[in-house]
Amino acid sequence: MRVRMRRILAGIGVSAALASGMAFAPGIVPGAEQLPSAHAVEGGRDALWQPWTAKVTAEGSLCTGSVIGPHWVLTAAHCVGEEEAAHGAVSAGARAERTAAIDRVIHAPGGADAALIHTATSLGVRPVSLPVPGPIPHQPGQFSGWGHGRYPLQTGSATVVGEYRDHHRGEARMLVTHSTRGAQEPGDSGGPFHIGPVLYGVLSSTGARDPQGHVDANYTAVDQLIPWIYRTIGENSFH
Repeated sequence: MRVRMRRILAGIGVSAALASGMAFAPGIVPGAEQLPSAHAVEGGRDALWQPWTAKVTAEGSLCTGSVIGPHWVLTAAHCVGEEEAAHGAVSAGARAERTAAIDRVIHAPGGADAALIHTATSLGVRPVSLPVPGPIPHQPGQFSGWGHGRYPLQTGSATVVGEYRDHHRGEARMLVTHSTRGAQEPGDSGGPFHIGPVLYGVLSSTGARDPQGHVDANYTAVDQLIPWIYRTIGENSFH
């Protein structure tokens, strides 16, 4: 099953942005025709064992990310704008109780919807594990996100149902998941799809709900980013 997206949507939908008084995230055009945004998780459950799922507040938008090191968070590129010096903060922990300022943003090469955030201080939480290159395990996984700032962190379940190349994102490889419990909400963009403690995808966008309330979502595949991630961390380790 392939979900084609005409736009990569930011983690805050138009109505959610207006209700919260926050500015539109990069790529949102008020009044333009658009699919639902990659959206805390509706109909999910508390995610008390995922300290690596981070709340990202940058450039006036609310998104989600994954802590992959003491000072490093992986999120969607559309969440942090195009400049390296993004303004904002990252919070981690089940109730986002640990906060650090963002001091640098580095975008993935080739236009993939992924970016690394470097924080000024350590987040002090256990990071998620990165995958090795290869096929995605054929088993259910979990997704999580901070959505509308709901506490504690919420998580849902999904399975990988397909892959494709995004021609609008430099042929980046994308994973398509189908939710089996819960659904993404505005603010979940950049959030993880993981199987156990291993991160496989970064949420980029979602499709519409089916009659049963399930959602197909598009994730940037993490394994293709591994060389860039390790190289970037090695070249930019300030602490």
